[in-house]
Amino acid sequence: MKKPIVILLLVSLIAAFSLAAASAEGIDSYPLLATNFNVYGVKNLPEYYPDFRTDKAAFLVQAITTYHWNGGRGAAPGSISLYDWDDNLIGSWQATSRGGSGAKNVYWDVFPNIVLEQGKKYYIIDSDPSTWSANDQSGGAGFFEIRGIEADSAAGLLTPSLVKVSFTSDTVVKGEKATIKAVTNTAVDTLCMYAENGSLVKTWSSGYTDKGDVRTWKVKYSFKSAGNRALTFMGRSGEAESDPIIARVTVQEQRQNKEVRQAKEHGLIPDCLQDADLTQPITAAEFSALAVRLFEEIWQTQEIPEKTPYTNIAGHPQKSEIEKAWGLGFLNPIKADSFNPDAGFSRALLARMYCNVIRACEYDGFTRENIDRYSLPYTATGRFADEAEISEAARDSVYYLASNGLMDGAAENRFDPAGAATREQAIIVAERIFAMETEDF
Repeated sequence: MKKPIVILLLVSLIAAFSLAAASAEGIDSYPLLATNFNVYGVKNLPEYYPDFRTDKAAFLVQAITTYHWNGGRGAAPGSISLYDWDDNLIGSWQATSRGGSGAKNVYWDVFPNIVLEQGKKYYIIDSDPSTWSANDQSGGAGFFEIRGIEADSAAGLLTPSLVKVSFTSDTVVKGEKATIKAVTNTAVDTLCMYAENGSLVKTWSSGYTDKGDVRTWKVKYSFKSAGNRALTFMGRSGEAESDPIIARVTVQEQRQNKEVRQAKEHGLIPDCLQDADLTQPITAAEFSALAVRLFEEIWQTQEIPEKTPYTNIAGHPQKSEIEKAWGLGFLNPIKADSFNPDAGFSRALLARMYCNVIRACEYDGFTRENIDRYSLPYTATGRFADEAEISEAARDSVYYLASNGLMDGAAENRFDPAGAATREQAIIVAERIFAMETEDF
């Protein structure tokens, strides 16, 4: 039976060939189990992956080497992966490189420290076949060698190995259980998670399944606070620990609103809000970036920044977006002498500025100087209980958005005009305006 890349060479781990085996300090300390290295000329791009069988015994594989002569240029080390014949990944490891015959980076080495079962067939994949050496004498298979010892002789030598670890979702919600998947060898009896400051957060000694020499973990953890996290994981066996792997995840305060997800899919959320806590107030600079992105996505155009009267935006990360928003008239309701790019603002002001965005989308010939004079007719479907608290300047904007389903009120039929506009509220309004203007509402 042949693989998609058919493998002709079959080596049995019962005796090692001694043809031109790679040698370097450290590698020679591991007994050679099998190799197809030879002294003849080589070419790049093997026709086949090399495979082998563990016919006589189970083996502790301590090192795997591939060869990248590449015309004497070598190749920057990538990864070496090991699969069983049923295409199950046994492990994938980042290689280190050694020189040889006057060339650098020709030998790629990995040190798996895993036990392979007796009587099974395996094959090796190299991440850079375009520079992997092969020849007719290797049967067209990529050059490789395996070093190690019989498993019965390996008592006490098998060390814990963590192959990969990740959260099943890039984003999780505070207080809800996040799922973590990890792949280790069977030497790992405890999976450990450490915080950014190095403190131990959680250990697991159950929640795994074994298949051959591979142990797959599926465990859960509930975060108590929001933010971007970079957690370090290690596998442990007694006092021995594997090399660490960092897994990253964003913890949100609450489950993301459907319309927020849609806004992200529509490309409306600017970089400054991508990983932000959406429950917090939106700043004038963030609104500028969001409003400009909304306008440009609707009209499929790129606006040109205009010089503003604001004296406090030099060097600001959103300076260009603020200049565009000012030039388009979105920021007209904010007086120049009171503009603070990093300060929040009220829900009433959010309504007024979004109505300017809608005017810019719906009317030709608008300018920053005349945009406020374009009307947005509406038929109010009801009155807010706190209408008296809504300023005359904001009232039409509030009722226009509310009557068209573009902006929600607060609890108990209130609008809460003086309440802080949040990032989530601003994104939801942007998504609804986008849907309306693109006739998808």
